[in-house]
Amino acid sequence: MFELWQTNEPAARLADAQTLDGALDHLDTACRVRHEQAAANGEGACHMRQRFEIRDAADPIVFLTYTPDADRPFESVASVFRSAGATP
Repeated sequence: MFELWQTNEPAARLADAQTLDGALDHLDTACRVRHEQAAANGEGACHMRQRFEIRDAADPIVFLTYTPDADRPFESVASVFRSAGATP
């Protein structure tokens, strides 16, 4: 079982997944939402730095600090992890 957490204050569990691949999909969705919020608010990246963890049991196994760039199209963070070979 994997959990996706947003670790900014206050920390919040965002989703559960049976596989790491599923957890990466949830992470991708969370980042896409943050990107769309930044684009809609016209804030750009300056105020929207988000920190995420994927945890296996209680231990973090994936860390990501995401800062949306509303000036560019969203790029899948899951595909970046997968293409880098950072997942089993």
